[in-house]
Amino acid sequence: MLDAALLPFALVIVITEDVLWAGAKSLLGEINRLRFMRILRLRIARLPVSYALPLFLVPEIVSHLFEVYAAVLLARGFFQAAVTVEVLGKGVATLIVVWIYQACAPTLLKVRWFARVHRAALELRFWTLARVGSLFVRMSSGLHLGSGRARWLVQRRFRALRRWLSGLLGWRASHDH
Repeated sequence: MLDAALLPFALVIVITEDVLWAGAKSLLGEINRLRFMRILRLRIARLPVSYALPLFLVPEIVSHLFEVYAAVLLARGFFQAAVTVEVLGKGVATLIVVWIYQACAPTLLKVRWFARVHRAALELRFWTLARVGSLFVRMSSGLHLGSGRARWLVQRRFRALRRWLSGLLGWRASHDH
């Protein structure tokens, strides 16, 4: 029963962290090894805010346009086309956004509203992780094993499920939570 409750959370984490994020980091690492891209990244890092901000925002907006287009395709019944647009369009646009952000983050964070949005996004992430953690604690308290032991059991089962899913799907866990 506990495994069934934890499985969706483990699957989401495996897919996002161990597959998508690890794959994106690996791909960006390979891209950054290319001489041309290293030079381009250095030039982007030196851009003033007036250039860096639009350079970051344009692909970010384009990535959201891909989402809208995928939703339209899905509403019209073109499931495969919608998935293709979402995965390829949004995926490539997101990689570009992350690459640009990594290149000019110090410059972008000088913009007050950008820094506030960035901080709010990080706070939302931490808040969400805390809520998921408290959900695990609430689930474990229903096991009547005592809060410390129950929490440990749930965390252990979650880690085991994550490792099992990663192995089953042929992916290596990026790190073990």
